[in-house]
Amino acid sequence: MAQPSLVPIEVARLRVAYDRFRAHKDPGLTWHQLAERLGLRHQTLMAILNSRGPRKCQRRLRDQLALTLDVPADWLSGEAPRLGYVPKETVFDLTGGGSTWITDRDDAPTVVQIARNQFLSRVHEAALRDFGDSNLSSAVMSAATVLVVPIPWKLSLLRLAPREARKDAPIPDTYRSPAGAVHLADAFTTLLEPWFDGERGLHLEGLVQLISSISPAGGRELRDAIRTHSKATSPKRTRSSRVGRSTERHSGKER
Repeated sequence: MAQPSLVPIEVARLRVAYDRFRAHKDPGLTWHQLAERLGLRHQTLMAILNSRGPRKCQRRLRDQLALTLDVPADWLSGEAPRLGYVPKETVFDLTGGGSTWITDRDDAPTVVQIARNQFLSRVHEAALRDFGDSNLSSAVMSAATVLVVPIPWKLSLLRLAPREARKDAPIPDTYRSPAGAVHLADAFTTLLEPWFDGERGLHLEGLVQLISSISPAGGRELRDAIRTHSKATSPKRTRSSRVGRSTERHSGKER
């Protein structure tokens, strides 16, 4: 009889994913209750959490934990160094009124990575459902990444000190606000829940206005994608249909 395959599991990531799940979905959940929910003995889960050195568990258990805690299985096992969706940060050029893109820092706290990934995964699924694999889906994803980064919001709403407003000045670390990033992801998840569930459509023009207020470049990118998508998907008028409508109008005048 074949032995169950063992896979690595990153206990530090497991603990953060568990804390995130408790804070976001089930505040009273204990490790004992989680073990019961998965059909495990409490001692089995504790052995993983408390063992020294590299931890391993059955692949089935790793996959169950990942599904329950809403994180990718390959990330939980350490095979993926980062979660799937890495957002961009929009930073204003305060001297010229424009904006530019920079990649999110690699040292974003794990709980921020989890919260953003959970939000952006749902945006990705809903965009593909409504707009297909198109430039518009990509533009909606880019816009969504801006929504869950605190920097553009703080730069838009708070005055910088003179020494911070120089073009070559680094963004203050306080503007990165890990707690703010988690709260933004959770807030926009709640607000967009009807779209995620297919109960409402996404108001694209409203999203353009919102993004433009904190990222002019992001707003332009989204608006251009909407126009391109609209042209590509709108029914094309054939010559015969135009002739037919013209004939109908003339016939109406004669009558």
